[in-house]
Amino acid sequence: MRRDYQLDNADIILSLLRSGYAHNCPRCERGMHVTHGSGLCVWCFNEQRSAARPPQITRTVSKRRPRRPASEPALEAAS
Repeated sequence: MRRDYQLDNADIILSLLRSGYAHNCPRCERGMHVTHGSGLCVWCFNEQRSAARPPQITRTVSKRRPRRPASEPALEAAS
């Protein structure tokens, strides 16, 4: 006999909250239901990754000088 049923997300969340946290992050002691491969919580893992990643500059943008209209004569330096 095959059972067809669905668990609502709210039911899963409530049952996890009732059962308490099974694991703690070794860095910040925050409770976790499931551990990551690193053993850290999501916040500590993301913080370490962003600190280890060097900042990337794709290109520099400089401010353009405004163009002179063609009707204006060029200013010449006084001698």
